[in-house]
Amino acid sequence: METIACIFCGEGDSRALIQENGFTGRKCARCGLIYISPRPSHEEIANLYGHDEANVSAEAQVAAEPYKRLQARNTLRILRKFVSGGKLLELGPGAGYFMDEARIAGFSPYGIELNHLQADSIRGKLSLPCESRSIADAFPGERFDVIYHCDVISHLSDPIAEFKAMRERLTENGVLIFETGNMGDVRADRLKQILLFQYPDHLFFFSTRNIESLLQLANFHMLGVARHSIVPEMWMNKVLSSLRGEKISANRSANGNGTKGRPTSAAAAQVRFSIRYRLGALMPIQDHHQTMVVVAKGS
Repeated sequence: METIACIFCGEGDSRALIQENGFTGRKCARCGLIYISPRPSHEEIANLYGHDEANVSAEAQVAAEPYKRLQARNTLRILRKFVSGGKLLELGPGAGYFMDEARIAGFSPYGIELNHLQADSIRGKLSLPCESRSIADAFPGERFDVIYHCDVISHLSDPIAEFKAMRERLTENGVLIFETGNMGDVRADRLKQILLFQYPDHLFFFSTRNIESLLQLANFHMLGVARHSIVPEMWMNKVLSSLRGEKISANRSANGNGTKGRPTSAAAAQVRFSIRYRLGALMPIQDHHQTMVVVAKGS
């Protein structure tokens, strides 16, 4: 276990905000970053993924295929406004559905996945290149036109260093695209709607200001951001949970992703996708939970 301060402000001026699984999430008084301290070591966190012991299992990733493919196509539509093809590296691809959709869209996908079960599946079932090494070491000599990740930056033990490494692996005109939440912007009383923060898998929750700082420190500039409120989805999940008599809905975790391994039907996936990415795009609510798709380029 190690104790840290805010990675942006370098100060320990924070207050305890979240308690889960014996860990404390603290919020920086200056920039809004939420971070675990004390926290597990980098090796301990990596071990969770290496042995499929993280909150979201390989089974759950596979079960979410219909939704993940819809999400991937939506992200690729955004991406193609900035780049039409080339080598694409995904960090944390899970079951590999985004990589497969990227291949269909004309990209040449590569993956870095620490969960060996998922990495083996991507190589075997999808016949796509996937390694379980760091971004600095994987695919030596390759440079990428696109680097993509979804709900990954909350898991990084050193986000600033990792984003700098991403910048190094991009081509001169390469594009970074990623999806993450805005938990650091959400009022404390509204965080009570989240019943599962997935500690200690999640080490950080970011505010919009944090994302801007992270990009700047890693020599990126933002090209665009698409915001989607996840409040309607949370309302829907609350109703469904009540009807089923469940204490916690599978989709009421901090990143909005399920942790269970129940297969998702195509119809259910379409409903969830439409509520989050279509209805959610029409009603972003200030100080409420959002998911953001951020596009950036090297400065």
